[in-house]
Amino acid sequence: MRQSLRACDLLASVQSISPSDRALVAFAIEWAPYGGADAEELFIKFGVQRNRFLHLLQAAMTPRPSDLGHLRNLKTTLFNDLLRAWNETPTHSRK
Repeated sequence: MRQSLRACDLLASVQSISPSDRALVAFAIEWAPYGGADAEELFIKFGVQRNRFLHLLQAAMTPRPSDLGHLRNLKTTLFNDLLRAWNETPTHSRK
């Protein structure tokens, strides 16, 4: 998780993701070990349902034409890892 958060911070520092996208990606990273956040948490934090959140995450992590090759790869890898984690069945609850 720390490595993913560092990648998120790097993307934000080079303006490959916006500050609001950084918050969304960091949230997804923090909840990834739990299979993603529940519907209530997503609604409280972002006002959206799970499918909409994943769509917003995808939009945030879509490589931009201005992204250098290594940033494109980083975004793609991080998004795929997060999507895989969020689509798995949670093994614990986070309270």
